[in-house]
Amino acid sequence: MASDDMSGMDRKLMWVEFPSGTRLSQSRASEGNRGLVFDDDNALVTHADLYPAAHAIKVIAAASLTVGLVVGAAAVKAAPYVRSGLSGLKSKLHRKPTSDEGPVLDATITLERTDGSPARTARGSVRTGPGLGEDLTAFADTAASDED
Repeated sequence: MASDDMSGMDRKLMWVEFPSGTRLSQSRASEGNRGLVFDDDNALVTHADLYPAAHAIKVIAAASLTVGLVVGAAAVKAAPYVRSGLSGLKSKLHRKPTSDEGPVLDATITLERTDGSPARTARGSVRTGPGLGEDLTAFADTAASDED
């Protein structure tokens, strides 16, 4: 993994081990680190151990490939269930009202104004659902008896 570049320097990807609670020394010439390990008081503790990173890269690549294959296989297995669930949701959203949803109530509302201007009337229908139809029917019956 060593490479030559125009600066005349060889580069190699390395795995670095050093004791916890310490830090690698900063290079003054570049943004890199040196292999010297210092503590918080800037006292030299030891040298860092450098290992070739090729093995670590292979392990990470294998783990990533395994996770990708497992996620892909799960997606392939789950796709029919997800598709059927979404089509069921779509059909629920686009379905036509059926007769078991309750009666349709026609309503006329007249608003009378106190300032003497003409009254306004609105007409429309309301489809009621189970349990709600009885309340609206009772309300409509009460409104009709108030008009009489």
